[in-house]
Amino acid sequence: MNQHSNQKPILFVRTPQLEQMRSPLHTSWNKALEPTEINAHSEINLAYLIDFGQMNDVFSSYLEVIGLPVAIIDFNGHVLASSNWQRICMEFHRVHHDTLTRCLESDTSLSRQMQEGKEYAIYRCKNGLTDCATPIIIEGQHIANLFIGQFFIQLPEYAEFEAQCAEFGFQRDHYFQALAEVPVVDERKIPAILKMLVGFASQIAKQSLAEHRARIAYETVEKQVIERTQQLVEAFSFNETILVNSPLSMGVYAANGQCVLANNAYAQLVGATREALLDQNFNNIASWQQSGLLDDCQTALASQTLRQNKIQVVTSFGKNICLEYQISPVTLNGEHHLLIQFVDLTEHEQLEEQLRHFAFYDFLTGLPNRRLLLSRIEQASRTSRQRGNYVAILFIDLNKFKQLNDVHGHDIGDQLLIETGNRLLKTVRKHDTVARLGGDEFILLLEELDADFNKASEQAHSIAEKIRTALSAEYIFGELHYHSSASIGITLFLGEEGNPDQILKEADEAMYTEKNKLAQQRK
Repeated sequence: MNQHSNQKPILFVRTPQLEQMRSPLHTSWNKALEPTEINAHSEINLAYLIDFGQMNDVFSSYLEVIGLPVAIIDFNGHVLASSNWQRICMEFHRVHHDTLTRCLESDTSLSRQMQEGKEYAIYRCKNGLTDCATPIIIEGQHIANLFIGQFFIQLPEYAEFEAQCAEFGFQRDHYFQALAEVPVVDERKIPAILKMLVGFASQIAKQSLAEHRARIAYETVEKQVIERTQQLVEAFSFNETILVNSPLSMGVYAANGQCVLANNAYAQLVGATREALLDQNFNNIASWQQSGLLDDCQTALASQTLRQNKIQVVTSFGKNICLEYQISPVTLNGEHHLLIQFVDLTEHEQLEEQLRHFAFYDFLTGLPNRRLLLSRIEQASRTSRQRGNYVAILFIDLNKFKQLNDVHGHDIGDQLLIETGNRLLKTVRKHDTVARLGGDEFILLLEELDADFNKASEQAHSIAEKIRTALSAEYIFGELHYHSSASIGITLFLGEEGNPDQILKEADEAMYTEKNKLAQQRK
């Protein structure tokens, strides 16, 4: 959100300051904590199931989009993956021995609540901040907890923090500056936060469960294929029922490409029957030819070496799936064959795509967010420099939006923001970008304007007038009929090397100039 605006993000009463936050992962107190061993006999180990490096990137994007820190924490309070945290925790509460003890007591106490079967909990840390948590459960085992937090539900009682500051010897000015950076969340949004938290934990558990099952299957089958190939060949001859009923999708193909064995899991994966698979010859399957799977089969046969890859494919039976496969040359009855194992990654890829979407698009309107907008401004600047055409930024601020929220509530405000985004999309050209910075601030990136500044300026102002007309049309929200208006700031540039943030700032200033002119005219 632009620093000049008084409008808070919808979730907050007091806005978070993301740039001030710090990472907890490599701190001395976190390194000193031993990760919890859930069960010495359990095959589920979160460290092997989740790429914490990738998860840290996802959590950082989540923090940037939502504005609240998020972390995976085990039962000892050990932080396994995390976004940045509030400075009051990182530089004060987690540094002093006594307040760190309070933090860990809060974390472990909450973990015990989660182990008692609660779906989620919201609690106040003994050092004064509010956190939410939900369990990560895989195969019925409670592995760790997903946390979102470090906020207030209402403005803090400063006397409590004065006493805490004095008791533990914190430097008062710095401590209260850090305290002022902690956001205050609109209490009415807490149910939505908890719902999002539970859904997020469920997605992590689903991804981890898929990795867990794949790992178990690979550890069982790969060992037999690689280390005891001949024994597996004999097992195929005498124990075909075991292979057919294996949970891992597998098929055996002769050197000429004919399928000689397919199990039930394989048939279900591709949307076919075992009989239909046995009628196939992989040399004649179009999807195998297009995806490169056929090339890997032929290479594995020719070189007698293992091949593996990942593909997105529409099967010959019409099912669209993402697969990871491993091709192992084997000998059956003295003849070369291929054992092909498949793992379904479709849900995993869909989850990754959802997380990527969260990182670049506004969760309310579905429009590009600030992160994606800045990238497109950079690209537009390069294109402008090459072609010699002007580019315009239109900074749009809805007038009296706060008044609408105060009188009719945030649900109506949300509906207005969504409808505003829809009207903007209908007004501009297909290659232009409509983005939402936050609150009631929208940005239009207009590319391929005229090479002449005056003509380009006329084009930009013409589109601005269309926008004013579109946004001033009546809004109907149930029984409420509402009219809105907008202040629009315009700035043009031609292949400049300037910082995209600076370009946005100039458009913001132009918008405020127009808003002030309108205010003067009304007096």
